[in-house]
Amino acid sequence: MMALVLAIEVVPITTMQHPWLRAKAFTASTIFFCAALLFFGRAKLQSLEWREEPVDKRFAGLHVCALVLFFAANIYLLLVAKQGTGLARAALFVWYGALALVPITVAGALFSLRRLLLMSVSLGSAWGFAAVCGLLTLSARTLLLQAWDAPTSRFGQAMQVVTFRGVHALLSLFYPGLISDQQSAVIGTEKFMVHIAGKCSGIEGLALMLGLTVGWLVYSRRELILLRAMLLVPASLILVFLLNTARIAALVAIGDAGFEAVAVDGFHSEAGWILFSGVAIGFLMLVNNVAWFQRAGLGNAVPAVQMVGGRERETNVAAVYLLPFLAILAASLASQATSAGFEWLYGLRVIAVFGVVYAYRREYRGMDWRFGWVGPTAGVAIFGLWVGLAHWFGAAGSEMAAGLARLSVGERVGWIALRTIGAVVTIPFAEELCFRGFLARRVMSPDVERVSLRRLSVVAVLVSSLAFGLMHGKMWLAGTLAGVVFCVVAKMRGRLGEAVAAHATANLMIAVWVLVRGDYSLW
Repeated sequence: MMALVLAIEVVPITTMQHPWLRAKAFTASTIFFCAALLFFGRAKLQSLEWREEPVDKRFAGLHVCALVLFFAANIYLLLVAKQGTGLARAALFVWYGALALVPITVAGALFSLRRLLLMSVSLGSAWGFAAVCGLLTLSARTLLLQAWDAPTSRFGQAMQVVTFRGVHALLSLFYPGLISDQQSAVIGTEKFMVHIAGKCSGIEGLALMLGLTVGWLVYSRRELILLRAMLLVPASLILVFLLNTARIAALVAIGDAGFEAVAVDGFHSEAGWILFSGVAIGFLMLVNNVAWFQRAGLGNAVPAVQMVGGRERETNVAAVYLLPFLAILAASLASQATSAGFEWLYGLRVIAVFGVVYAYRREYRGMDWRFGWVGPTAGVAIFGLWVGLAHWFGAAGSEMAAGLARLSVGERVGWIALRTIGAVVTIPFAEELCFRGFLARRVMSPDVERVSLRRLSVVAVLVSSLAFGLMHGKMWLAGTLAGVVFCVVAKMRGRLGEAVAAHATANLMIAVWVLVRGDYSLW
């Protein structure tokens, strides 16, 4: 009999194991606040006159110093320092200070003080809306967790009872011999049992949904009939709660079927995000597109119309550039939810991108995909950089190697073929469209397609490259440098195809390296 505690493990922001850095609630609320600030202030930021400014050499020098201090302190704390000593505390102080200076010095190097102040002031009420979202999310999460764990809280006890009975009712439909103990919140079968703890009770999703719905209604109050739109807030919360109950029941069913590792390592962590994202998208679609919630005369703007083959066709520029990348992210959530460390459904990512390409095939045919010798040459350089930095950072690929070893020969060949197609075809295509084709140009102007790649500014290159690098986790530095090279290649030739060729060449050489050497750390 297996008993598991369903509690989301706190993941440290870096490899350092300091408790403050593992404050998941604070980190999530900060990220949510920043995202909300940019979202609510997007219109005002777009109205500013963006132009390329010379890099401030003084701040750039300070930025380099801050990075050196950060990495030096990080290495010392990881490899040399003894916990509790005065030198360790001093190094930790330096680490925090350097970490705080890194974004400040970047902003100072790229923007003048006047520009930064103008940007801050222009956001206006967006600060308040973002604060409402962040504080509401943090407060709701804290209060709900405290209520769940407090034996004297009637509300917390009611949440536990409703959740437990809901899971019991669902499971009893399929498992007559269900084992359950409401007092200890343990439920399951003889093969697989779980303990429903507060951190896996759906409270995270409830808090995020409350912040999202209330924040959006406050922001859109002039366009909505609030009394009607407010009905969607409790409806969204109830739906999130019910779906989490179904998630816990499905978790037990997956474990009972013999896929314990999938239940714990994949479905447990990813299913909640999938369900939350689905409800959030549904809420935004309803409140923004259903006339019953809208005030008369304030409907959505008419979509742009494009002439294709002599016929008018509605087009969404952002969708054309971003959907392939978003399709990869969505497919990865689904495939990781069914994995146990090894993503055996990786092919979903490839299929998802091909589906988007087919839907927007006319738009993609009109883009310039030509390339010359510059792209592949740059790809070779990126390959060397990637391999070198992967060795330095010590990336691990043991889970992939172990997962492949469990497959039959035919399954292994098929998986590797799809993984290679993804690395060489779909990933370069999707990521270059997103980061170089859209984000780099979007930094310069709301009208993305009117910005020539040859005109990419230093700010556009750095912002898009840093965003690209952060998508690569532990290899963020290599990803950022690669992003800069891809941007420069696209800028030199003035066409996206050159950057795609560089990206595909680098990934092809990495794939060959992985398959020849069996070094799956690069994948």
